[in-house]
Amino acid sequence: MTPEEIARLHALPDNALVTPAEAAEVLRLQLNTLNFYRCNRPGYGPKFVRVGSRIRYAMGALREYATYKEMPAALRRKAALALAARLAKEPSHG
Repeated sequence: MTPEEIARLHALPDNALVTPAEAAEVLRLQLNTLNFYRCNRPGYGPKFVRVGSRIRYAMGALREYATYKEMPAALRRKAALALAARLAKEPSHG
């Protein structure tokens, strides 16, 4: 998707429904990851609705998920270790 298309998605109202591919772009996730969350990790991914046989995500649900979803503990530890390693390599200033 182009930056303009992504900006258009972000400008949609909370009740606007988007496709899984668009939702993945908004959340900056791989589509397969979003599908995995929906199918294999109930309650972990953003809320979705079925419209007939199709899956859709409300923009408000995506915004809520992006705002309030806490990083898993294991990933937080990895991120903290990576940051500490990077800071240890940087020359000190002062």
